[in-house]
Amino acid sequence: MINITKVKCLGIFIILTFALFASCAANDTGDGIKHGSDTKQETNKNIKNDLKRDITEKIGAVDNDTIDNYAVDYEDINTQEAMLGLKEITREEAGLKDVKFLESNKFNLNKKIHKLLEEGEYSPKYYQEGIIRENGCYIITRRFSENVIENLNANSSINDVIKILGEPAYNIDTSYYYITKELYIGFDENGFIIIRPFKFKEYSKYEKDILTEVLPKLQKYGLRSGEHSNFDGFSNNFLHGGGVIAKSPLGIEIIDFFDDRKVTVYANFRGRLFEYKDPNASFQISYVNEDKNVSEMNSTLQTIKYYEKRFEEEGKLSLGGSYKAIYEWVNSSDYYFIIRKMDYSQPDFKIIAPAGDYKWISDTEISYTDIFTQETNVIDVAR
Repeated sequence: MINITKVKCLGIFIILTFALFASCAANDTGDGIKHGSDTKQETNKNIKNDLKRDITEKIGAVDNDTIDNYAVDYEDINTQEAMLGLKEITREEAGLKDVKFLESNKFNLNKKIHKLLEEGEYSPKYYQEGIIRENGCYIITRRFSENVIENLNANSSINDVIKILGEPAYNIDTSYYYITKELYIGFDENGFIIIRPFKFKEYSKYEKDILTEVLPKLQKYGLRSGEHSNFDGFSNNFLHGGGVIAKSPLGIEIIDFFDDRKVTVYANFRGRLFEYKDPNASFQISYVNEDKNVSEMNSTLQTIKYYEKRFEEEGKLSLGGSYKAIYEWVNSSDYYFIIRKMDYSQPDFKIIAPAGDYKWISDTEISYTDIFTQETNVIDVAR
C-alpha cells in the first residue's frame, strides 16, 4: 500500500529541487535573464579589467584610482588612448607639415666622409683637412679640398646646390638643409657644409606609439623622479634652476620646471599624435612645425660661423705666427682664451684665465692682466 504522505513530500522536494536547478542554470546560461543594471555593471567591469591589463602591459602597473580618473563610463571606451585621456589627431590638425626626403642613393657621397659617418672615429687629421666635429655634427670648411657630395663642396654656390639636389627641405637664413633616411646635410652661403648622421631605421624599435608610453608616465609620475625619467631614446639634462629636460632625436622635447611642464613635438616626429581631453592635464602638449634636428644643426653651425668670424676679424696672431688667440668673457665665473694652431694640426682649445688686457710676448706665450687682482701673468699655450 502506498504511503500518501511520503509521496506528497517527495513531490514537494522534486519541485523545489527543479526550481533551484532552473535558477542556477539561468544564472549560468547568460545575460538574458539578468536585470539591465547587473548586465551593465558586469560589462563595465569586464571592459575595465581588460583595459587595465592592456595598459599594464603597455606602461607598467596602473592602480584603480588612475583607471577611474582616466575613464568614467567604461561602456564608451574601446581604446587604450581613450582610457589614458588622449585623443588622436592628424598632422594637419597639429599644424605639422611633411617634408620631402632626398634620395641619398642617387648621389655620391665622399668616401672619406662616408667612412667617418659610419665609424665615427674622429681624429686631428680630419680637423687638419678642414672637418670640424661639434655637437654630433661634422662641419666641412673651405679647407677641405675634395667634393663632399656629387661635385659640390664648401665653395659651391647655393644655386649649384639646388640645381643638383633640388629644393631643400628647410631654408633658415643663409643655410639650406636636406634630409635623407641616412643623414641630414646643410649648405651655407658663407662656405660651410654641415652633416649629421641619422639613420631613421635605427629608431624603428620606438615606432609610432612612443607617445602612448611617454605621456601616461609623465601624467602619473612626472619627469623629476629618476625611476621614471629615463624613457627609451631620450637623453636627460638639468635646467638651470632645478628643472629637467628630456629630448629625443625622434623630435620630442619634455620640460619639467615648476609650472612649465610641457611636451613639445616637432615636425620630424613620425608617430601618432595626440592631445589631452583634459585641458587641465599637468603636462601640456604643443606642436612646432620645424625639424628639431635641423634646428640643433643650425644652432651649431651659427656658433662655428661666429667664432670663425671672430678669429678672422679680431684674432691676435702670436709673434712667430704659430698660434692665434681670441678671448671670451661669458660672466664673472666663466672666462677663457680660445687658442688656434695656424697649421690646424689640432682642434681649437681653451685656456681659463680672468684676463683684461693681453698680448703675445713670444710665439707661444701670452701676457695678460688679471682682471680681479690687476697682477700681470704669463701663460704658455704650448704646454
